[in-house]
Amino acid sequence: MTYPSYQRLVQYKTDGDKGSTDVESDLASSWKASDDQKEWTFTLKDNAKFADGTPVTAEAVKLSFERLLKIGQGQQKHFPKI
Repeated sequence: MTYPSYQRLVQYKTDGDKGSTDVESDLASSWKASDDQKEWTFTLKDNAKFADGTPVTAEAVKLSFERLLKIGQGQQKHFPKI
């Protein structure tokens, strides 16, 4: 149920009811991987805001990932080595 409730840094592109493995921007305006693809850098959109109007910051994104790992629920299994 949480998947459609939260924005992500990037999301899979869709074409009508067809899915894709291509990604597009959601909260991130750009992203890049290190040469070994072990480190990713995301740049947030300038206008990214929470529902209450508070700006989405790098610190807020970091805390969201840390919380996900701490509670051990949801998609945390995809981030075992963060």
